[in-house]
Amino acid sequence: ACFDNAVAIADTPIFNDFKVLDKYYPDAKFIYLERELTAWIPSIRQLLQRMHTNLTRADGGFNIHLKRCYLNTFKDFSLENINN
Repeated sequence: ACFDNAVAIADTPIFNDFKVLDKYYPDAKFIYLERELTAWIPSIRQLLQRMHTNLTRADGGFNIHLKRCYLNTFKDFSLENINN
């Protein structure tokens, strides 16, 4: 219902689910934004470091859909990989 009633949706879960959403909403428009890696890598590293505990804890943390999207997009999600 949220998708059916939305005018615009950004970020999660779009970055992970845009292929499926495109099939369900064939007239939807998707805007692809691109950043220079030199700016994006430090930014995403900081975000993932802050989110790591809540994305990986078994007793809650973030919403299950948020977890699914990040853990699917960033395979082998560990602090070691984030820092590398």
